[in-house]
Amino acid sequence: MRRAAPLTRRRLLRHATLLPLASLPLLPGCSESGPVACIDAELLSRGEEQMRKAREYVAVSGNPAQQCADCAFFGSVDAAGCAHCEILDGPVNATGYCTSWAQRG
Repeated sequence: MRRAAPLTRRRLLRHATLLPLASLPLLPGCSESGPVACIDAELLSRGEEQMRKAREYVAVSGNPAQQCADCAFFGSVDAAGCAHCEILDGPVNATGYCTSWAQRG
């Protein structure tokens, strides 16, 4: 019968560094069918975070007729489906929505 190798600090650290990588497919923004993350939430300033929260920004609109891509404040869409929003002053998903949405006209 084969004995398992003892758990050393080196083996523990190696496994601990691989654990976050193993969980990536479980994250909702990482699936191919889900929305692309246009900005890392960790990089938002407190003011930007508060603005998105106050405007109730979501990456996927509950109403297909009101998506960021059709908003007057949404810029040109890039290949990833993101563009700059004048209201939120940063990148947002084309499929997103916030309470400042205004029909492009």
